[in-house]
Amino acid sequence: MATLAVIAVIDIHSPRSPLDGEWQAMSFTIDGTPAAMTAQDPNPWANVAITDRPDSQSFITQTPSGATTTWALDLRDHTLLIRRHLSNSPTALRYHWNPGDSLVLSGTIANHQIEGHYQRRPMGRADSTFRLVQPGPDPDRPRTS
Repeated sequence: MATLAVIAVIDIHSPRSPLDGEWQAMSFTIDGTPAAMTAQDPNPWANVAITDRPDSQSFITQTPSGATTTWALDLRDHTLLIRRHLSNSPTALRYHWNPGDSLVLSGTIANHQIEGHYQRRPMGRADSTFRLVQPGPDPDRPRTS
């Protein structure tokens, strides 16, 4: 039993991908136009969090107002397949990761072409004001753990 607990703890703390972590937008465009970090449709993603662990995969977006959306995640070669509800078809986001801790996400969301340029945020909770607030339970929504 103790061995299983140790394995579970190792899995929780063992990212499978260098994309795993918190990312802050440096720039964001919607349909090729720079998006101000204010409310619009679709809302720009001021922050994203990617979890890619052996027992958990999720993609969480945060708008400038602080609202979060949890997406199911399937990480593929240069593509994130995300879905807001497990019953939805996946939406493909292309990604380009630079080992210098920068990430570019691009794709079509709500019939708009988006592109976000992100820098990795520190993972230390004491150093970060970025907090993920989970929505209420919905059996058709992806789980984050």
